Amino acid sequence: MTEPTLPEERRRRILELLGKSRQLGVAELGALLGVSQETVRRDLRRLDEEGLLRRVHGGAVPVQTTAENPFRERLASMRAEKERIGRYAAGLFGPSDSLMIDTGSTTLLFAEALSARQGLSVVTNSVDIARILAREPGRHEVVLLGGDFDCDTGSALGPFTIEQIARFAVDHVVLTIGAVHAERGFMDFRLDEAMVARAMLQRGAQVTILADHGKFDRSAFARVCGFERPIRLITDAAPRPETARALARQGVEILIAD
Repeated sequence: MTEPTLPEERRRRILELLGKSRQLGVAELGALLGVSQETVRRDLRRLDEEGLLRRVHGGAVPVQTTAENPFRERLASMRAEKERIGRYAAGLFGPSDSLMIDTGSTTLLFAEALSARQGLSVVTNSVDIARILAREPGRHEVVLLGGDFDCDTGSALGPFTIEQIARFAVDHVVLTIGAVHAERGFMDFRLDEAMVARAMLQRGAQVTILADHGKFDRSAFARVCGFERPIRLITDAAPRPETARALARQGVEILIAD
């Protein structure tokens, strides 16, 4: 099949491909369309300006809605990037540190990497994270919060969970979020998850947020926090320069997982 060569046809084809793949790189699109990478970049810039997709590092993603995909789909999406973030973040914590970790696809992969370490005290509302960190008896102290059980995420949510969170004081709170915006702050798509995250923020001396590069320059329904306190943000690729500068002005330390 001959790929479209007229700009309008080519851009329509890009949108079709992106709708099936969730994210495509410049090189991949160039190969699929039989055009140069510079042509693809021009097309992506045009489509981004028209609000039909969003450019990210090395490619593009579909325009996001205010809804969120099921947890297992999120876990599979950009998994390599999330694993890299998780491994890097795990290296920042050591024996005797106490952590509070919320539920999420990136924090789940963070827990996998963290499980190889020793002597941590962890509080979490995620059944999967608790299971991962407790599978070797004696390696870590793990506290699983109770509450209203959410089957999709395997987590405890709601007022009873928030009440229990208030009983702890930890060195580090580690969160994953749905959106990062340089003016609006850190957001999530679900109010119940955002409320738990907000409660956790009050119980930690230091805050670390894990977010893949697809989360930048997005908005979501429920605000988790603004820039009232220092935040360490770990991602797999730098945001746009203007976004990076704006976040730095707000006191956000951005660390790129290598």
